[in-house]
Amino acid sequence: MTDADAPDTPQSVAEDIGRFVAALHKFPVHRAEKAGAPEVQELHDDLRLLHTQVVPVLRQRLREDEFSRVEEWWRRFLEVSLERLPSVLTHGDLFPQNLLVSDDNSRLTGVLDWGDAAIADAAYDFATLQAFGNRFSELAMSSYLTQGASKPEGFETRVQLYWELRSSSFFSLRASIRENDEVEIEHCLQELRGGPILS
Repeated sequence: MTDADAPDTPQSVAEDIGRFVAALHKFPVHRAEKAGAPEVQELHDDLRLLHTQVVPVLRQRLREDEFSRVEEWWRRFLEVSLERLPSVLTHGDLFPQNLLVSDDNSRLTGVLDWGDAAIADAAYDFATLQAFGNRFSELAMSSYLTQGASKPEGFETRVQLYWELRSSSFFSLRASIRENDEVEIEHCLQELRGGPILS
């Protein structure tokens, strides 16, 4: 599946994703840890490190008002995302390109790219589903809940914050800084300016 396919993805795929995510989140955490899935503290440490690594470039390249808005977002994000919450095994990257569907585009048949799998907040897996649009995400969530899963208090807020994180190019910006790729750094800044935090 591609990003271009996302808006036209049928309801049945949303329901399949909801069932898949519910089953994944029920996987015993101790078994996931034993298999090597990073623990929630590692994810939190990486998010704090991400902030530290991108701030110098953001301070230098963004206008003062833009930088203030980004810093305020980071303050709120870190405050909310670092709360102690029940943790589950998450895929961490359920973007369209990581989902396989049947030839007629009606069923989920597989999930690729498990490199970001971790023990983390369940909301993290619903953030990237925003790429499909609100209605699709709502259908996936409804299917998830019918499987006996639950939404803890503040779930929607955390989904939105994780979506803002993932759609604002911070991870790509960090990679571009490491590679000293000026063209890609500028591209990331343009995506940030057009994304949900600054637009």
